[in-house]
Amino acid sequence: MIYVLAPLVRPCRTTPAVASVLLASRLLQTKSSSSSSPGLFGNARLQQPGDFPQWAEEAKVRCGELVQQILSTPPDAHVVRLVDDISDEMCQVYDSAECCRNVHSDPEWQHAANRACEVLGDFLAEINHHEGIYNKLTAVQQIYQQSLAAASSDNPADQQLQHKLLSRQQLSKFCPETLTVARKLRQDFEKYGIHLRGSQQRAEVARLLALNQHYPARFNAALADHQALGTTSVSARLLPPSLAAYASLTGKVTIPLDAGSVHHFLSTADNEQARKQVYLAGAVTPQANLALLDDMLACRHQLARLLGYNSYADFKAVDSTLAGTPAAAESFLTDLAEGCRQQADTELHILTTMKQQHTGDTGAILQPWDQDYYTRQLASSGPH
Repeated sequence: MIYVLAPLVRPCRTTPAVASVLLASRLLQTKSSSSSSPGLFGNARLQQPGDFPQWAEEAKVRCGELVQQILSTPPDAHVVRLVDDISDEMCQVYDSAECCRNVHSDPEWQHAANRACEVLGDFLAEINHHEGIYNKLTAVQQIYQQSLAAASSDNPADQQLQHKLLSRQQLSKFCPETLTVARKLRQDFEKYGIHLRGSQQRAEVARLLALNQHYPARFNAALADHQALGTTSVSARLLPPSLAAYASLTGKVTIPLDAGSVHHFLSTADNEQARKQVYLAGAVTPQANLALLDDMLACRHQLARLLGYNSYADFKAVDSTLAGTPAAAESFLTDLAEGCRQQADTELHILTTMKQQHTGDTGAILQPWDQDYYTRQLASSGPH
């Protein structure tokens, strides 16, 4: 979505450091309140929860004006600046609201911030599918390339076309940052299938994108749902007295399978059989996430294919990584692993030796459920 690009350097206007100062001062401007209170997050316009939806509505109006300017502006560098202004306008409100609804302790503020996100989310969906903005951005890139070629050409035919293209002064407005922003903005639009010809294809891309946005939230929500995660019952005879004291009439202790509880148990339980039981139980819960992963993989593969990529990895690599391709990412990780291998082997040997000494079994092998326990033992034994 467009608002993701707001942190990019603003095209040819100033240095990144100055841009940051300008953005911060703009965020702190008071537009709707005369109160001397610093406001939420130091933003004087956020004096009460109701200010968040109002700020969102004002941003929509301002962005609507920017859209009209874009559509009426000739295809030059100023168009890129105007589209980036939309990104900036949206990002100021959306990022603040996103932070508030995740960290604020007051439900009223959370609800108001969530409402602001909903207001802008719907509007962003319209912007991200706006053919007029996309066509103008495409025209800007095309006329820049044509004008650049004509300006450096000795061909009389090209020189005759110069009056229909950008002047040298207009070309000078396209600094490297402007070109980068233009390219990224166009890529961002195309993530939503706006370049596809058929309306049915676009509708399918929109449907798959909406589905894909829900999967991570549902997956993470299940990982925090204690009821969905469940528990496992460990025999009290396998546990130290401090834990065995919590045994039920059946002689077992119930261990919750949330990440924190599992990690604590694996770090402190002396008995390997008990650690193995809890590790394996925690590795397969919540069960609902298995089907969710299958659905997410199928959705992402179908989305990538519709957008012209071989895989979702190809799509994401081009869209949002420095690597650029899955192969480059894999090569980086392989090189990184090789660079760490010697140290990893040394640490593995230390932990394995600790297990062998602890169990009295010289042939013992370090298992996945052993790592947390012996790592903690190693850390508590002092520097090595």
